[in-house]
Amino acid sequence: MGQNPLEIQELVDYCIGFIANDTLNLITCAQVARSWVEASQRNLFRSTDITNPKLRMDDATALKLNRALSSNTRLVTYIRSLSLSVGRTIHISASTFAKLCEHKFPRLQSLSIYVFTTLPKDHIKQLLGTPSLRSLTFYSTFRSSESSATPLYHYLEDCAPTIQHIDLYHPWVNPEPQNPPGIPSIPVKSARLLGSLISAGLYPFDLSQVKALGLGGNTAIPWNTIPSHLITVLEIEAEDEVDLSLFTNLEILRFTLMTSIEPAMITSLAKLSSSNRVRTITFSYIPSVNEENDDIEEDEVELDFADLSNLDDVLSAIPSSSFSPPPTIEMEFLVMPKHNVDARIPKWDQDMRASFPKVVSRGSFSFVVRRMREPLLMWQELVQKL
Repeated sequence: MGQNPLEIQELVDYCIGFIANDTLNLITCAQVARSWVEASQRNLFRSTDITNPKLRMDDATALKLNRALSSNTRLVTYIRSLSLSVGRTIHISASTFAKLCEHKFPRLQSLSIYVFTTLPKDHIKQLLGTPSLRSLTFYSTFRSSESSATPLYHYLEDCAPTIQHIDLYHPWVNPEPQNPPGIPSIPVKSARLLGSLISAGLYPFDLSQVKALGLGGNTAIPWNTIPSHLITVLEIEAEDEVDLSLFTNLEILRFTLMTSIEPAMITSLAKLSSSNRVRTITFSYIPSVNEENDDIEEDEVELDFADLSNLDDVLSAIPSSSFSPPPTIEMEFLVMPKHNVDARIPKWDQDMRASFPKVVSRGSFSFVVRRMREPLLMWQELVQKL
């Protein structure tokens, strides 16, 4: 008689892997048999993410996590991705954050920290210096006064040299220093930079090898320091004028729109030559929200349709590339998860197609509605392939 499949450890581990994102079933599996515990816990603790609505972590939950990690140090070795939001009522407190930082997380690869209060540098230093760290998201929004504002580089100067992907947000202008003499920078493959954080330097990161670049929030960047010929993914705001002819390997281009089509964007697109390799050009727009009932306005699309006609002219005139067919032109509307817009999508689609008749006639137009978090997840998926 053959061996019972449930007694083959490799098979059990493999099957449990199919429910890696199902928290409740993983907890159940961990209670079935002793031989199921390790695989269940490994998948359960692999990603601790408070930005996922299904795994929303308040302070009480974070304290439970801390007690679990303290009582069983093996659990710490399972964590590959850690995301913490500190300082808001629904998230964790600074004191709880300090307790979590005391764990070593020896195999941590992806770290996301969203800061809404002041945090002692030493509490963050241990996490940012984890030798296995590959990806860092750091959003700092707290500032009580001009004198108490903490410069972003004070948090980042002790980062692990293994970091390859950064996503940074810092809206306040601080005196960002250039790299101190004798201290090497950390070369990164992707950088998503929001706010005024690099007005005078991006210490301690080096963008000379970056292949995916996202800029927003009045980020000042010296374009002559960017390796445009290496970049394959570029995200910028509509008012930024960029010489796209220099981006010879660009494949994915994304603009953030407000209510009008900026002349700078028209100028940038007009510089795409026949040697371009662009596969997708996305224009991202957020419809207006009624603050009283927190719903999408009836006349929510405030885009200037005359401007859209001008954009249609420019996009349809992009010369055919010898490397690929005409790029897909994607109009993206971003909405909050709580907004039910299914009934409005057909009209939005109809209006947008009517605004881009020339692009539609080329068969390269696409209209899509996404939830707010989706573009970030798409970005993270793209850069992990670099």
